[in-house]
Amino acid sequence: GQDETVKVAQMATTSPPPATYQNVQSIQVLCLLQADDAVAAQADTDRLCSAVEDIAGQGVDLPVTKIALGDPKVVGANRLTLLVHASLTTVNGQRMIALSVRPYRADADGAQVLFGATPRIARLDDDTDLNTAISASLDSVLPWRGQPTGVRKIQ
Repeated sequence: GQDETVKVAQMATTSPPPATYQNVQSIQVLCLLQADDAVAAQADTDRLCSAVEDIAGQGVDLPVTKIALGDPKVVGANRLTLLVHASLTTVNGQRMIALSVRPYRADADGAQVLFGATPRIARLDDDTDLNTAISASLDSVLPWRGQPTGVRKIQ
């Protein structure tokens, strides 16, 4: 009943972080921005990845760096990789992206996060819009950024 829901919510706000986030010594950002069944222009990918790197580094005392596809650091020990996958399209003359962020940790056996942040839509060329979408995504996948929301009903 309701008492059990309250207990679960209290445990969620006082328990240690999941294994994916324990003993992390660095955060890395790996981005894939696709457009029309191909990889998007490098400048657009760099812009997105730099914004994620900047925002992910706010409020945490860990180094945050970008890495490229194929970089062996993605499987390094004590590294949390933020996988940023986005799709770019043009709508009414505006370049729009749908993006999702998922944390990945190669050395967190059995503690992988299967689904990341709710996909967000933003105008790629609007800094405020893009940063708002990235911040909301990071708030939901990085425990030190977001406020614990407790139990949420699945509908």
